Amino acid sequence: MTTAYSYVRFSSQKQAAGDSFRRQTELAEKYAKKHGLKIDQTLKADRGVSAFDQSNVIKGNLGKFLHEIKKGNVERGSVLLVESLDRISRADVLSALDVFTSIIRSGVKIVTLLDEAEYEEESIRKNPFELFGSLMILMRAGEESATKSRRLSKAWKEKRKGASKQKLTAICPAWLRLKDDRSEFEVISDRGAVVQRIFAMAKEGHGQGVIAKRFNQESLEPWGRGKKKGKGWHSSYLHKILTNPAVMGHFELHTQKSGQKRKATGEVVEDYFPAVIDPSTFYEVTSLRQGRRAGIAKFAGSSIKGGIATRNGVISNLFTGIGECGYCGSSLRFVDKGKKPKNDCYLVCSNAVMGKGCKYLSTSYPFFESACLQALRELDLTQLLSRNLNASQNEVLRVQLRSIEAELVEIPGKIERLVSLVESADSEAPDAIIQRIKMLEEKQMTLGLKVENTRAEIAGTTATEKGVRSFGAMLEEMTLRMSGSVG
Repeated sequence: MTTAYSYVRFSSQKQAAGDSFRRQTELAEKYAKKHGLKIDQTLKADRGVSAFDQSNVIKGNLGKFLHEIKKGNVERGSVLLVESLDRISRADVLSALDVFTSIIRSGVKIVTLLDEAEYEEESIRKNPFELFGSLMILMRAGEESATKSRRLSKAWKEKRKGASKQKLTAICPAWLRLKDDRSEFEVISDRGAVVQRIFAMAKEGHGQGVIAKRFNQESLEPWGRGKKKGKGWHSSYLHKILTNPAVMGHFELHTQKSGQKRKATGEVVEDYFPAVIDPSTFYEVTSLRQGRRAGIAKFAGSSIKGGIATRNGVISNLFTGIGECGYCGSSLRFVDKGKKPKNDCYLVCSNAVMGKGCKYLSTSYPFFESACLQALRELDLTQLLSRNLNASQNEVLRVQLRSIEAELVEIPGKIERLVSLVESADSEAPDAIIQRIKMLEEKQMTLGLKVENTRAEIAGTTATEKGVRSFGAMLEEMTLRMSGSVG
């Protein structure tokens, strides 16, 4: 009995809830029964996968099937059943023809179920005109998809142009909702208050892990809709809120091609959402968090990964380059026995390890680390460093500097994205984009001068009360993370 493979594809997940899958499957089963074919079930459907951008060939199940053909795992004389040729490809005619001919030249017959037309190498060689019919079908499918893509792209460009006047979609951050008349978004009062509290705590120096732990201790209900509602607050979700410019009311425009991730266009619609956080607070918190992450990295002697200092993803020794032997003054070496339990690691004098005369006395690393961090947390750092504090007269200037620097850092990326957009445009770039680039360049120059002037005014300051609090929060969050108390 000849083996047949039924290939089912639809490009939209909405079609999965419709009739597309059942229709294509039933057509294949009826044809197989009528012609005495045995359907091999190994070729899976491509659900919600586009054939226009060749996602079904590049990373879909059709691509896997083509790979199996090349490996010789699909016998010559087998049959590929498809509803129509556009299920195989809707790409440009040359790309589509390449997929089509690669199948039939391998000895696999293609049957289109709507008209029961058969395409195979031998018959086309005898009668090349058969190829013209398939070629016209593939050309029409590709042109239809290209036309649809252009229309959708144009429609969304028009919607983006009017984004400041009307809302593109009902999708919005979790602390907002679209009004019934779809004219504007409104703040969900209790959630807006939570966002403000998150930024207030971050401004005081609390890390996102500490904030998450506090909310969970208070049994504050996490956000979400239906099954997506979480079981608790997580550090990663707090990070998303703290880095989302939507809290200032900004909406960053994106484009997305089928099968690819969204890409920012570089355009920002201000006042698209109702703001719950003012820009100065947003940029100040951004700067504080960046400084704390850098502090953790320096303190641990490691690199930042996922917001916490790590070496190969695991914190090994916080005291690299810091600890010294009390007998000879040489550095302490971290020794991991590699045995269970996991806390079987020690700090030992490096001279003793190398046999240079010092005593080989080991200290349990987990105990030493815990004791040091606990001692630091219990210190009154503000009193300890009070001789160096001069925060009152310079605090306002420092806040301004952090805000300016954070805003300045974002500008080159915005300019680069806009320039890429201009370079990739099929026609002359819109004046609005050119003007936006000029405005950003002028703003970059102005902010650069402000940074220099502000730095000159606060030169000589060695510490601030906020810096001390941030350092304390850093220690607290590191301890929480290492103990596994933070999600």
